[in-house]
Amino acid sequence: KDLISRLNNKDTECKVPKGYVSNVLTWKSRRGLGYSRVLMAALEGIARRWGCDDIRLHVDADEVSGKIARGLYWSLGYE
Repeated sequence: KDLISRLNNKDTECKVPKGYVSNVLTWKSRRGLGYSRVLMAALEGIARRWGCDDIRLHVDADEVSGKIARGLYWSLGYE
């Protein structure tokens, strides 16, 4: 559970863990074969098992370098 970030502060404590995904990468020669979808499905499954009701993403927002990753996340239902 160390990979799940929790809001731990004296005034506010998060009762439900939140998932955080950062830097999901595949080799260029392996792109387009579905590996990122498999990785994301596994991460979502782990998050559900740990009781997460929300997963946050960190993705490159650049129009060129982040285009493929953002397309993947949008196709998986992330906003």
